[in-house]
Amino acid sequence: MKTKILSPLFLFASLAMIYITTSSSSTGNVTSNGTSCSPCHGSKNTATTVSLTGLPTAYVPGQSYALTFTVSNATNAYAGCNIDATAGTFTAGTGTKLKSLQIAHDGVQTAVSGVTTFTCSWTAPAMPGAVTFNAAANAVNFNGGADSGDQWNTTSISIGAVPASINDVQPIAAICYPNPANDVVIVKGITAEAKAIVLHNLYGQTIASAYTFENDVCKIDCKNLTPGFYFLSAVVNGQMIRASFTKN
Repeated sequence: MKTKILSPLFLFASLAMIYITTSSSSTGNVTSNGTSCSPCHGSKNTATTVSLTGLPTAYVPGQSYALTFTVSNATNAYAGCNIDATAGTFTAGTGTKLKSLQIAHDGVQTAVSGVTTFTCSWTAPAMPGAVTFNAAANAVNFNGGADSGDQWNTTSISIGAVPASINDVQPIAAICYPNPANDVVIVKGITAEAKAIVLHNLYGQTIASAYTFENDVCKIDCKNLTPGFYFLSAVVNGQMIRASFTKN
């Protein structure tokens, strides 16, 4: 009777396939950028509902926000998630970990009464601009494989920067002196708590310029600025501060 020998290559491939099918549900998919769980888990399924809460309608640059990602599914008792943002940074929380600058589930979490929750925090970028959040969640049957029994869905949310509150409708006008300025302009009203200090020229172009704080007073370096008119904006404790000055 002939004995068949299992080749090392075939054995390695088989073990690799077993590893993939049993671990794919626990490591967190980061290749989809929160937009999909396919092709591993079939098609989007409305049996799973997802929501991302904790985001403001408009963020304050540099501020952190606590987020909760909720996954609901009546039949599958386990879930994983993947959350991505086009700007800002994440910090992992309950049931999550940071992976490739995105939030991924840290092991598949068990649902309570059909609902699974994940938490994390997001720190807004220093510069204002629109940010889009894409989040995907997969409610799984936990049989060790990716099949049609897994049911996933997604959500997408876009937010802008300030105004963070109604206070920004009427921004505070700061005082600049000396004005016109030559080397340094002092801005009264922008303190060290300021976020996203931005300088624009008369054409709306963002201009790079160094600034420092001395005794909680903001000083803008004007030495290398082209002579002309400039607009300055910043956010201090959720309030927009604006000012203008002329460089000689």
